[in-house]
Amino acid sequence: MIVALSILVLILALATSLGLHRKPRYIRNFELEEYAGSQQYIEPHSVVGGLAVYTIGSGELVLLFPYPHSHTKVPMVEETLAEMLVELDRTVVTFDVPGAFRSVRDPVGDMDEMIRSANSTLDRLGIQSPVDGAGHSMGGFAALAYAVEQPGRVKRLLLVPSLSDFPAAARWGFPGSAFNFTHADYWGIIFWGMRLNAGRGDLAMHKKLQNLMEYASYYNKKYFNPEEIG
Repeated sequence: MIVALSILVLILALATSLGLHRKPRYIRNFELEEYAGSQQYIEPHSVVGGLAVYTIGSGELVLLFPYPHSHTKVPMVEETLAEMLVELDRTVVTFDVPGAFRSVRDPVGDMDEMIRSANSTLDRLGIQSPVDGAGHSMGGFAALAYAVEQPGRVKRLLLVPSLSDFPAAARWGFPGSAFNFTHADYWGIIFWGMRLNAGRGDLAMHKKLQNLMEYASYYNKKYFNPEEIG
C-alpha cells in the first residue's frame, strides 16, 4: 500500500512539474515577432488556408521539407540548404509548418500534417508532375515519409543526415548522442522537450532547449555562442 501511494505521489509530482494540470498553450508564430527586426524575411508566394507557401530560384523544381518541429530561428526558405539549392540552379518550393513563422493554420503536429501541407504547396503552385524531394534531419524524415505515401509526386530524394524512424534514433542513443544519462543536460533535453511538446512551455524554455542542442553540436565549444535569454 505504501509503495503504491509513493508511486502515485511521484506520478502526480511529475505531471505537475510538466504542467499537465494546465491547459495547453502552444507557442505559435513567435519566431516572426522575435526575429523580424534582425533580418529581411522572404515573403511567401501565397498563403493557402493559413499555410505559407514559398518558391525561390530558377531551374528544375525541388520540394524542400521544413523541420516538422519547426525548432529553428528562420523559415526553411531562409536556411543554408535552400540557398545552396538555389546556387545549384534549382527552384526551391517549400512551406512554413502550421503554427510557425507565416503559417497561421492551427498546428496538429503529426506526419499526416506534413504530407497534407506538401500536397497543398504543390497544388497551390500548380505543380502536378513528380518533383525531387529534399530535407535535412527531421525534414528528411518527412521527405522520406512523403515519398512513401505519395510516390507519384516524388521523382528523387536528397536526404541530408536524416532519421529513418524513431526506434532507430532511440537504438543509436538519442539524446545520448549528445549526452549520457549521468549528465544533467540529458534530462534537461527530455524534460523541457516534454513540456514544450505538451504545450506547457514558453519562449524562454524553447531558447534554453535550443542552446542545449546547439552546444552539443560543437566539438570545439569556442565556436558556440549561446543565445541570451531575457
